[in-house]
Amino acid sequence: MNVETTLLRAEALDVSIGDVNVAEALTIGFESGQSWAVLGPNGIGKTTLLLTLAGIRQPQSGRILLGQQDIMKLSRKHIAQRLGMLTQNTRFAFDASCLQTAL
Repeated sequence: MNVETTLLRAEALDVSIGDVNVAEALTIGFESGQSWAVLGPNGIGKTTLLLTLAGIRQPQSGRILLGQQDIMKLSRKHIAQRLGMLTQNTRFAFDASCLQTAL
């Protein structure tokens, strides 16, 4: 992992829901051009992990960097200009194709 080219990075990230540990000491980096998947059974914490990586949910410990900046210290506007997230249960007020939604 090249720290200078990493777009989003988690360092020693701990994420929990109640007594369930979703991630322990997770260190991972996402670079341009990569595709990732998060797999697991229902209720295991996949969405919670993604919400944490997007800076929407506070981790128990560790940090998330967007570029070289701590995501928890950035404004939502700044984050939204660099990071997009579309969850599976998103509801829209109007009909749109997948392409229209992505655009």
